Order: sequence, then C-alpha cells, then structure tokens
Amino acid sequence: MEYKNSLPTGIKVRIAEYIWFDGSGDLRSKIRVLEDKAYSLENIPIWNFDGSSTRQGNAENSEVILRPIQLYTNPFHTDGYLVLCETYIRDDNGSLSPHQSNK
Repeated sequence: MEYKNSLPTGIKVRIAEYIWFDGSGDLRSKIRVLEDKAYSLENIPIWNFDGSSTRQGNAENSEVILRPIQLYTNPFHTDGYLVLCETYIRDDNGSLSPHQSNK
C-alpha cells in the first residue's frame, strides 16, 4: 500500500511550550502548535488544561486557565517559544482568579 503525503507543503508552524507550576510545586508543560508569524506576549493565546491530573482541580471543576506572562525564544527549538504562565480558575460568575498554586 502506498501512502501519500496528505499535508499541504509549505506550511510553517511555531511550537509554543506553555510552562507552569502544578499543585505540588513541580514544573509542568504542554505544547501547542501555532501558525508561523511574529509573536509577542500580547498575542500568545490563553490556553487551558484539566487540573485534576496536576492537583489543581477536582472532578466537578477541573478547568485551569494558563495565562502567558513571559515569552522567550526556545533555545532548543529555534522555531518555537517558551511561554511562562500563571494559572487561574473560574469562579461561579465566570470571573478568573489566581489558582492557589499560582507562583
């Protein structure tokens, strides 16, 4: 069976590695693929994750928001960024407040 490349050629992307402290004080990260363009802290997207696996949420309310606070060119992957983040949770009104593990 022959496989064909199904991705269009010439697409360029940037890798953004979001980094934060979890509920135990350990570093965590996750990677997001972004469109290739010039990024600054102001246009790096806010992201989220399930905090129940990082001791930052429970089964009923586990969404944790990653808010970028610092942006660096990744020295290990020149096509990407290291994105240092604060963590936030939503209250019952939908407002964001810092997570207790936020450092």
